[in-house]
Amino acid sequence: MQELKQQVYTTIKSVKFAEWICILIIAFILSIRIAYIFSYDTDLEGMEMISVHITQLLHLKSHMYSNPSQYPYLLLAYTPLYYYVMDFIMRVLSIDVINDINAIYITGRLISFLLFIFVSYGIYAITKQIHNGCRHYILLLLLFILLLPKHFYTVRPDSFKVFFFTLFLLFHIKYLFSNKSSYFWLSLFCLITGIYFKHDLLLYGFIYYAVFFLSYRDKRNIYAGFIILIVLLISVYWMYISTGINLFVDLLVYNIQYDSGLHTSFLFIAFNLIRTSLLILLSVKNIFSKEKFTRTIAITSICFIAASNITMLRVGSNINYTYESVLLLLINTVLFLKETDFQYKVFFTTAYLLFLLALPINYYLFQYSFKEEAQKKALYDEHFRDSKEINKIIKNDVVFFPNMKYMIFFSDCRIIYGYDWHYDRFSDLYYNVKLKPKFLINDIIRNYDNAFSTGIVKYLVIDNEPKSLKQMEDYYPAFKKTASFDSLLVCKYSSNTADLK
Repeated sequence: MQELKQQVYTTIKSVKFAEWICILIIAFILSIRIAYIFSYDTDLEGMEMISVHITQLLHLKSHMYSNPSQYPYLLLAYTPLYYYVMDFIMRVLSIDVINDINAIYITGRLISFLLFIFVSYGIYAITKQIHNGCRHYILLLLLFILLLPKHFYTVRPDSFKVFFFTLFLLFHIKYLFSNKSSYFWLSLFCLITGIYFKHDLLLYGFIYYAVFFLSYRDKRNIYAGFIILIVLLISVYWMYISTGINLFVDLLVYNIQYDSGLHTSFLFIAFNLIRTSLLILLSVKNIFSKEKFTRTIAITSICFIAASNITMLRVGSNINYTYESVLLLLINTVLFLKETDFQYKVFFTTAYLLFLLALPINYYLFQYSFKEEAQKKALYDEHFRDSKEINKIIKNDVVFFPNMKYMIFFSDCRIIYGYDWHYDRFSDLYYNVKLKPKFLINDIIRNYDNAFSTGIVKYLVIDNEPKSLKQMEDYYPAFKKTASFDSLLVCKYSSNTADLK
């Protein structure tokens, strides 16, 4: 008996020590995240400059969506609410979106970080709802941080989407446990709001409801299903009324892309499956649980894993498509802890620490450098200063930036976009790899090319480096250097030059 007590004491002590390790790692990772809020890097992750530029456009022109097959060939693949929120905040804070670009970055990143805190509390609330005696929240929070893609912390709609999806899960679980209709309506409201921030939540909401209605087959849920369907249709119709058909055209065109060589996407999928493998195994185990709720959550998790990995086959995809599956896998983890005995809990804790403590070294652990930040600020100031001089040359003519990161410095110019029509050119320059998408409509691409060969586009602004110069030679021979500014070159259309290749 004494030996058993000593063993239990030693085990509890080791778990507490492990929790302190988790807290230290969490504090370290979050301190880096806080530091990066104020970075002058214009793309920490996920092509932040697009969200910043769309915020600028909405602020300057009061609209975002246009026909992507016509000038300016702008294709915006997200639902609108994030940009309206950002525009509203810019106006309230009186931020000059043209001359104080870094303030947009700081504001967007700060909001995302604050939403991380709220999401973390939401996970705690869900954990307490389904397993009141669970004392592994610190470990679960570390797992969430380690499995949370870096896109979440940047100027993107991801943080809002995850926030509302977490609320959706919390209220729906409360609804299942209490049968209070108020929780049902709150969960549906959060889901719809999340869809207005990022459209892919519609897919996960459909999967979630489908699995639950198949598991909980009764009259009440049949009525609920009809209500959900009607509300979702009304919401989509209202989105059409408020934004127009171009939003849906953008979503269709953007999401039918696929890569001619899928090796890059398969690498992301393999990485995602490896990093979540232990959680997936727990979900498989939970499928055989005697509890209906546990079985349902487990099946939903597996469906989410399948959906998130399939969507990563799209061109330019990344593991930011895995938010929903990660949250469901964490809920499965709590259910696993609830249904297993003490020895399995200890094994689970130890296994996860060994399995996941290496992830910060390989993926999340960034060495914040004040020297690098000073260089980034100097480059930001240089580009901002040069943009004022380049604007005097461009005036009201149409300009194109082969590297789209410079758009934010020229938001008040007449810019032609069309990066998705030639994604391979941009990805070769920006990612150092060619991701050639396939499209159904080749006439649009031909018309887009004609804008460069017929003088519709008058200027190109490029990096003064060999790769950009080679791209100019290959794709834009009708443009010749007319001015240089530090690291940037301005090229002007010349009608005497040979046609595009």
